[in-house]
Amino acid sequence: MSPQKREPIVALVVATLLLFGSGCRKNSTAPVLNASVNSNQDAAQSIADAVGEDNGGVTDQMGDIADATGSAGISSNVGSASPEAALMKSVSAAGDSVTKIFNASDTSWTVSVSRDRVGLFGRQAGFTRTYYIKFIDRNGVALPRYTTTTSPADTASTIIFMVLDGSGYTVTRFVSTHLLSISSNYKVAGTNTSMITVNGTFTRTGIDTIKTATGERVLNYTLTANLQDVTGPRTPRYASLARVPRATSGTISGTYTATVSLLRGDAYSERSFTKTFTVTFGAGSGSIDVGGSKFTCDLQVGETAGN
Repeated sequence: MSPQKREPIVALVVATLLLFGSGCRKNSTAPVLNASVNSNQDAAQSIADAVGEDNGGVTDQMGDIADATGSAGISSNVGSASPEAALMKSVSAAGDSVTKIFNASDTSWTVSVSRDRVGLFGRQAGFTRTYYIKFIDRNGVALPRYTTTTSPADTASTIIFMVLDGSGYTVTRFVSTHLLSISSNYKVAGTNTSMITVNGTFTRTGIDTIKTATGERVLNYTLTANLQDVTGPRTPRYASLARVPRATSGTISGTYTATVSLLRGDAYSERSFTKTFTVTFGAGSGSIDVGGSKFTCDLQVGETAGN
């Protein structure tokens, strides 16, 4: 073929390649990540950690409230679980300790709890909590313990349960946490029935390092929340297969405020944010709504799904 005849064909091929290449470049442009969704995701993961049982979150406190009504009270969980319940646990208990001091001045108890947890996928946690517990009968009179045998015998129908302070850390597949402070003030009703109902407030501050496919970020946060008719079984947490996370219902709502430092990646441009959130308990999982974005979390291990 002569050079003259090849020129139109070559020009057509070049034009086609340029057009095709332009289309490829246009279609291969990476989508811009939605800043709101990603910061909501980080907040949801941090909130999930704050409610998880294995992490010393709200559901762990629900278990301690239930345990406080048992004959042994709040105690170390080492060796206390039935074989069936032990199989359902995602973590083992090691090095747990509990100390109790009775305060005769106001008929209350100060209970100090220290727990270590080791679980699957490298999960681990260690935390301490100091509780203030006061048992109150149906007439509003403080009792020295949940059930009294002295005349007249009585059982507490209400418990004032407060977290005075605490510390701790958590390592999961997605987050490493350092708890700076924690406090709560709960009023527990129905403690003389099979189901307890908890209302009240809690606050915690901490530093969470969150890892996702888009990078790694450090959140210095403050979380404040209200428990609204959060219910659970009064049965001590390891007395049956009805583990606390599976049997808890109700809602928690509040505000999550954080400042963000990037360690790796550039998932979103926000360096500080405030989110409103709601956690709805149900059948072992929690539905977390953060700023209109919805997530699911495992209430036992304190992780969001699909992170």
